[in-house]
Formats: sequence, C-alpha cells, structure tokens
Amino acid sequence: MDKLAVEGGKPVREKPFPPRILFDEKEKEAVLELIEKMMTGPEVIDLYGTGPEVEAYKQEFATFFGARFATPTTSGTAAIHAALGSLRLEPGTEVITSPITDPGTVAPILMQNCIPVFADVDYDTLKITAASIEKMITEKTRVLIPVHLAGQPCDMNPIMELAKQHNL
Repeated sequence: MDKLAVEGGKPVREKPFPPRILFDEKEKEAVLELIEKMMTGPEVIDLYGTGPEVEAYKQEFATFFGARFATPTTSGTAAIHAALGSLRLEPGTEVITSPITDPGTVAPILMQNCIPVFADVDYDTLKITAASIEKMITEKTRVLIPVHLAGQPCDMNPIMELAKQHNL
C-alpha cells in the first residue's frame, strides 16, 4: 500500500458498512403511543422511571428471558454498576474486560472498589477471546465483562465455558 485511500490510494472496503438501524415501524409506533399517553393522560412514567408502563415492560422483559424479575436501568453503565453491586464483591476483586470500550464499562468496576484487568483483543475482531481472558485469570478474578463491539458479539460459547471452569 503506497497511499491511504483518503490520499488517492485503494480503499480497503468498496462497499460501505450497513447502517445500524435497530428499530422498525413497530418500535416507532410504540414510542409514539407512549409519548401520546404521557402528554394526554395520567402519569405513565414518573420522574423516577416508575409507573404502569415501566412495570409492564419489566414483566414482559422478565418473561421473555425466562426470569422471575427484571430491573430496568437508564444505561448500560448503570446496568453494569447494578450487576456488580449485586455480587457484593470484595474490594480488590479483579474484573476482566476489554481495553476497547468506553468509560461506562470501566467506571462501574472502579466504583465497586474492584480492579479492571484488560485482556488482549483479537487482531481481526477487536474483541477479547477465551484464550486472551484465560491468560489474565488470577486467584482474585471473580467477574468477566466481555464487550460486544459495533453490534458484533464476542464468541460467547468458549467464554462461557471458561467462566464455568473458573467459577466466574
């Protein structure tokens, strides 16, 4: 490669990545219906994120995943913080995750007085693997937080097998 594509060289990709549209008309209609209810009726979602619509969502979510309970959160960061908090980890516990992430993955680890440990990412996928995770496991490791990147999941089957082997 003599030149970068922006300087007239051959592009690595000829076809753009597909758009990340995660919603369709069904979701659009549901959101518009909820907004209409909020504007014209009694409070369906209050300042604290509770109300009949949230309760209905919690139940549907739990049922979908075959769980008895579900707890909605305001973000992925809050979800990680709640999940780690529910484990009641000892200060200094090691949590293995990816170095390619945003602060929302690492901040909850630190907020629980735990130590983030970064496993190397695969060169082709930019995601951590069971092999890279295994190299980082110590007697202080209790949790793995794989980071799925750009809508592409980590290879979870080997990661889950490794987690079972080490009781993580």
